Amino acid sequence: MTSWIRYTRPLATAPREELDVVFQTGAQQGFCTQFNRYFYHVHYARRIGKMLHAKDTPNCMGDDYPLIRNVFRDISGVVYEETLPSKAQGQDMKVLDAVSRVPRETLRAAAREVLQWRPELEEQILALLRSVKFPARFDVGIHIRSGDKKAVPLDRYLRAVDQIARAQNAKSLRIFVACDNSTILKDLQARARGSPYEFVSLGGEERPAGGHVQMAFNAQPFDDKFNDAMAFFTELYVLQKCPAILTTFSSNVGKFLYLTADSVRNFKSMDLADFAAL
Repeated sequence: MTSWIRYTRPLATAPREELDVVFQTGAQQGFCTQFNRYFYHVHYARRIGKMLHAKDTPNCMGDDYPLIRNVFRDISGVVYEETLPSKAQGQDMKVLDAVSRVPRETLRAAAREVLQWRPELEEQILALLRSVKFPARFDVGIHIRSGDKKAVPLDRYLRAVDQIARAQNAKSLRIFVACDNSTILKDLQARARGSPYEFVSLGGEERPAGGHVQMAFNAQPFDDKFNDAMAFFTELYVLQKCPAILTTFSSNVGKFLYLTADSVRNFKSMDLADFAAL
């Protein structure tokens, strides 16, 4: 399998004077960085009553792959263009400053409407989960990032898991772990032996021993990037549905999960205390 949709809708053209809010993906940015930025720009444009003019190429998948349109549902208020004016540069800080003033629950409600998986992609995610006979439910979801990001010590996650077990008076927990580092996953499995916790991951043994490095991902052939992307989107999908989530607000993955998770009642960041769009 080498593609999930290959979006083909013709691009619109709008008068330059109407381009009040603009968004463009970045070739050197990770998936959740681009997803979050897209949402912030959509929300900002809606709040000021303007259209969002977007260009979702190039991106980390390639120079001509429409990332946003292939991942999320179509929404009103967004028009995709082949070129954007120069004022697309430097607009992010203005958008982030405005979004940072929005109440968190308002922001979450908006994100859960904007960042809905495209139905065709969601079906492929579900098919992948069925093919590996993945458990239907987890008690806790954990995201651990390393590679080109500083990893939070594993002991901190395990202490948080212990706290969840005590709070729930649970004798055992099934825990989904999304991690970009096979070394950390092996360490976690070793520590789990003899414990009341069952740790489950999706193809973790195939991950790099040193974790995710964006430049290395970008340099891969498209088919390899596509397979890695599908695995990552599937991990996000599973994490969104976990009743308790442990992640990091310093990571755009953690921010994406906070914005889109089914519930954040038992959501905990292992580094920064508070969500911030900035």
